[in-house]
Amino acid sequence: SPVLCCAGSYPAGHPAGWLPMGIGAAAVAWVAALVLAGSFIVHAEQTNFLDSVTSFCQQSLVADVSCCKDVLRSPGVVGQAVNRPGTGWSCMPVQEGGACRDSQAGPRGSDRLWWPQGADCTTPRILFVHGGEWQQFGPTSGSYDALASKLAAEGLAVVMVPDYRLVPIGNYTDTIQALQSAWLWLADHGAQAEDCSAAPRPAMFIAGDSSGAASGLSLLLQLTGASGTNLPAFAGPPPAAPAGFVALTPWTNLDCNTPTYLTNAFSKVQEIGGGVQYLGDILFQRDPASTSQQLR
Repeated sequence: SPVLCCAGSYPAGHPAGWLPMGIGAAAVAWVAALVLAGSFIVHAEQTNFLDSVTSFCQQSLVADVSCCKDVLRSPGVVGQAVNRPGTGWSCMPVQEGGACRDSQAGPRGSDRLWWPQGADCTTPRILFVHGGEWQQFGPTSGSYDALASKLAAEGLAVVMVPDYRLVPIGNYTDTIQALQSAWLWLADHGAQAEDCSAAPRPAMFIAGDSSGAASGLSLLLQLTGASGTNLPAFAGPPPAAPAGFVALTPWTNLDCNTPTYLTNAFSKVQEIGGGVQYLGDILFQRDPASTSQQLR
C-alpha cells in the first residue's frame, strides 16, 4: 500500500521495478523518487542518520503498517466517479453473512478518474490497478485516491483506477476481464470522461502496486501479444499496446518461494561501531514455506 513516510516497507520478495518505455519524465521522476526514498530510509535507519521525525515515522510503521498512509490529495487535480455498464458488484462483509473481506461494504464497481487542470483528449492516460492482495481496497480507500491524484499531477496524465471485484467475490478471470474493459474504455475517454474516440489517441500506460501490479502485468502481456499466458480473451479487438508499464513492488510470485523471501526475512546488517543487527521483513517474518501456506 502507498505510504506517506516509509516507501520501503513492502513484503519480502516484492522487488520494486518499473519499465518506463516512454512514460512522461515527471511520472518517472515521481516513481523513481518513491523507490529511492524507500532504499534511503532503510540504509539511514541502520546507520542512525534519520532525523527524529523520520525515525518516529519508521518506528510507527513497524508497529502498525497502516499508520502512515498518505491521505492528502494533490491540489488542482479533479476526481470523478465513473459508472460503466456491467461493472457493479456488492461487497457484503463476513459479519453480515457475506464473504467480502474489505471494509468498504455495500454497492461497488464505481471507478475513479483523476486529471490535472487543462487536461483534454491529448493528455496521456494511465490505468492504475490498486493492490491489497486482491481482497482489499478500492479507488477511494487504502490511500489510493491520494496516490492517483498525485500521479495525475506529477505525470500530467489522466489516471483511471477501476474498482474490480475483490476475492472471493471475484476471481482471477474477473479481475483480468475488468481490466480489459477499463483499458478499452480509457482508450476512448479522457478528462471529465469526455468521449475522445474521434481524436488521435495519446500515449497510454499501465501502472499498479503489489497484487495490482501483478494483474497489470498480466494485462500488459496480453496487450503486447505474449504467447502462452492462458489469459481470457478480449471481448473485442484490443487497442494499441501501452507505451509503458510501472510496477511498484509487484507481487509476481504467489508461491512466495524465491530467494529474497528468505534473505529479506533474515537479513544481517553490520552496524557502525561493530554491532550486528538482524532485520526481518515488516509483514512476512516467517520462513518462505509458512508464508506461502499463509497466503494460499
